[in-house]
Amino acid sequence: MFAGGYNLTWFMILPLGGSSPGSNPGIPILNNKVYKLVKICKYLNLLKMVKTKKVGSTGRFGSRYGLGVKQRLLAIENKQKATYECPSCHKVKLKRLSSGIWLCNGCEIKVAGRAYAPWE
Repeated sequence: MFAGGYNLTWFMILPLGGSSPGSNPGIPILNNKVYKLVKICKYLNLLKMVKTKKVGSTGRFGSRYGLGVKQRLLAIENKQKATYECPSCHKVKLKRLSSGIWLCNGCEIKVAGRAYAPWE
């Protein structure tokens, strides 16, 4: 793929530090072409954030609370946000309104059920 005269299928290796002894080797020296390449990649949305693989929506907690707690919370949140079959009209449109209250968007009936799922 070409954008602005730059071939975006190859990667540039950035030189680290200066050539003189005693310079900081951890600071990359970027030239104007690399800055333009990074700008083009950002513009074309080629540099994206990595999505969470294991914890899904509980990735909002970052590195806090541990993986096991976040996976248990994810299972509960997936139960809450799922749609279930309505006992009245038998359409899969029953959604959680609040804790223990479920509303069918097909026949507009309210059903009392459990907190995270209407029944188990």
